[in-house]
Amino acid sequence: MIIARNYLDVYPYDRWSDKTIPVFQQGQTFQPTSLEMVEGETSPPSPLQEADLIALMEKHGIGTDATHAEHIETIKHREYVGCTHEGSFLPAQLGLGLVNGYDAMGFQMSKPHLRAELEADLKRICNGQKRKEDVLPVQIEKYRDVFVNACEQAHLLDEALGEFFGEPADVPQEEATPVMEDPVVRRCPLCTDTDMLLRVSKDE
Repeated sequence: MIIARNYLDVYPYDRWSDKTIPVFQQGQTFQPTSLEMVEGETSPPSPLQEADLIALMEKHGIGTDATHAEHIETIKHREYVGCTHEGSFLPAQLGLGLVNGYDAMGFQMSKPHLRAELEADLKRICNGQKRKEDVLPVQIEKYRDVFVNACEQAHLLDEALGEFFGEPADVPQEEATPVMEDPVVRRCPLCTDTDMLLRVSKDE
């Protein structure tokens, strides 16, 4: 029984999803009218809608009110998910392949932990609980390790995507599209051992 809905009365992105029961008093007894043994099967959870995804992002501390919509548009623009007419998200083949591939590497990049840790540290910097100089090298090292390991295990990503898109075709060397290198602007003034590159956005 629901005694008080509390924040649910003012927060539209979450809702009461459990069953309700009549209001009983402690020690009260009742006579059931029927007893039934209902057969059924476990069903998958309903597809997420935008409000559900925003609630999960807020739960894990990912993004802000100003960036939630941008994150959602990004996953739709990159075709990681599709949308039904009712507004529910459905995972696309590309999204499923990426999740399976990264999970096979052991990163669990489909989970929010890595991004949530970064966001939490950024909030601690804003609150004066941590210094940028302490957070930056730790976070860079975490993401660098993931990047290096992902490059070393890239074949797992190919295999996972191949399950949805088929095996990649062998392209003769003479027909391969040459990789254009980004022009070097200057040396990085912070780390001093890497180059800063000029890259043009795909939208431009």
